[in-house]
Amino acid sequence: VRLVLLHMYYTYPKFGIRELGQGAPIGRLWSLNSIVVIILVPIVGALTQRISAYRMVLFGTALTAGSVFLMAMPPGWWQPLADGLPGRLIAQSWLGVQGAVNPYYVMIFVYVVIYSIGEVFWTPRLYEYTAAIAPKGQEASYMSLSYLPFFLAKLLAGSLSGILLANYCPAGGPRHSETMWLIIALMAVVTPVGLVLLRRFIQVQEAGREA
Repeated sequence: VRLVLLHMYYTYPKFGIRELGQGAPIGRLWSLNSIVVIILVPIVGALTQRISAYRMVLFGTALTAGSVFLMAMPPGWWQPLADGLPGRLIAQSWLGVQGAVNPYYVMIFVYVVIYSIGEVFWTPRLYEYTAAIAPKGQEASYMSLSYLPFFLAKLLAGSLSGILLANYCPAGGPRHSETMWLIIALMAVVTPVGLVLLRRFIQVQEAGREA
């Protein structure tokens, strides 16, 4: 799941420009992430404080990983929405796009919103879980280790982004961007699947909550 965020920094900008054209307002679409997170984090945190952090991380990562599969759909499936009210509101009214609306505008909007909602659930609770399971006096060490997947993702994302763009979303020639996003989605889904399959090895009692 960490890889998805990095692909939004490395892969998404070139994908957006190549599919939607130079000057496409792809940055404004991604800005939805910050808006959703800022608004929902305190609300979700207050409403779910009695739910275990492990369950929240599992639910949130599943939602985040699942959202990427939307980008793996054929754009033609989204054309009716692009030609209808959603396309007019998102692309023309909000983003100022003129003329026919590319279905990727609607796809990216829905994907970013769902991705962000998932992030609201799992990101804060991951660090809470890490602190909750750490032995007394070792909280800092456990918190440091919790960042290890992020650093490993950084090592992989840069080179992987270039390979995916070159093969599936090149600057010239035929593009198969949905295949590129499918590969990213399949990598992301390793997280929730792993949390389910390896639950008995990973999950431990969280202080102050029932198992």
